[in-house]
Amino acid sequence: MSKQNIIKQCPECGNNFEAARLNQKYCAPDCKTQHNNRNTMEKYHERNQEDAVTREVNKILYKNREILRKYVGQEVELITIEAEGFKNGQITSFLQGKDNKMIFVCYDVAYTFLSETTLKIGR
Repeated sequence: MSKQNIIKQCPECGNNFEAARLNQKYCAPDCKTQHNNRNTMEKYHERNQEDAVTREVNKILYKNREILRKYVGQEVELITIEAEGFKNGQITSFLQGKDNKMIFVCYDVAYTFLSETTLKIGR
């Protein structure tokens, strides 16, 4: 069996090279290393951006929880807790109560709307 010359183009540097194997992709180990390093860094930056979004959401949820905890067992006006930084609609879960009212949960603190502007906060 004779060895055929296989000419390929390196995806990293763009140079043509004679491949020693059929599955050889890069002209040199340095090109392979550069390609892999760039891909690793791109994935790292993507994960970091996703982590930043998650951190921001968790910060809002934690702040909501801390504000709600101060009022457990009380009825409070929405405007009062919004003035403290509460972000309405930022919850960890919700469920439907026995009276068909929605119960909103932020970690371990729950609240329901008694009216459009008044909340009842509990655990």
